[in-house]
Amino acid sequence: MPLFGAKTPLDLLRDYKRRLVTEVSPDDQMVLRFDAGTMARIGEKSWQDQYFRVGEAALRTIVRAMVLAEKTTIGSILDLPCGHGRVLRMLRAAFPAARIAACDLDRGGVEFCARTFGAVPVHSAVDPAAIPLTDTFELIWCGSLLTHLDAARYAAFVDWFIDRLAPDGLLVFTNHGRWSLDYHRTHPYIDEERFQAIAAEVAAVGFGYRDYPAEPEYGISIALPSWVVHLVERRRDATLLAYHERGWGHHQDVVVVWKKPIDVPPGLERPRPAIYRGHHDKFAPGAAGQ
Repeated sequence: MPLFGAKTPLDLLRDYKRRLVTEVSPDDQMVLRFDAGTMARIGEKSWQDQYFRVGEAALRTIVRAMVLAEKTTIGSILDLPCGHGRVLRMLRAAFPAARIAACDLDRGGVEFCARTFGAVPVHSAVDPAAIPLTDTFELIWCGSLLTHLDAARYAAFVDWFIDRLAPDGLLVFTNHGRWSLDYHRTHPYIDEERFQAIAAEVAAVGFGYRDYPAEPEYGISIALPSWVVHLVERRRDATLLAYHERGWGHHQDVVVVWKKPIDVPPGLERPRPAIYRGHHDKFAPGAAGQ
């Protein structure tokens, strides 16, 4: 039986703030640079409040994924796209001993994360096959990247991420889901003509995309949960662990993929860590002495 007071992933949400680095790059594009009136209109107290709240919300999604997978530790992490560390700073504070790779097209952001948070710098590429990474990771976080890609690149990145997971690793990525069709009405993602084209495609095939004006191969995508689930279903070497609508900051959906083959026989599953054990686990294969 687990000891009283044993550490769980939920303790990360209490403990990480003691180690949090609060330095924010002046080049960070995730900082809301609005005047006080605009901030009040959109319901935000300050850019600092919004910035750190969204970063912590990402950590909360990761903690929930760890609980579902009955994990206790994370030793290696890929944050792609890392930007200037809005989420990576949370990961460094929560997992101080982990090897963290910071990957982005924005070289300034990558270098800031390497210098400020001790991350391994990796310069990204538009085509995932060209990203200079062969390592595998116990956790991959991808926040608000696939939300800007067409269906082909969306699928290519999901496959690339799963291939870069270590056995038993977790991929946590975000998606513009069905609520985004409503959100656009009050907070437009893109001009109305392009959005209507996106919505029509979503209605027809479950996925829609259009480039931003003057930004080829980068824009807005919306994917229904069923489309995303079908994407993961193609992979027999992975398990869909969770689909949480509006799971990141009450906005983007969160998808959790576990690098565990879908057809693993029950008797060959890894032993359950002590903090997750219940009364009947003493009868489970491999439970003794764990």
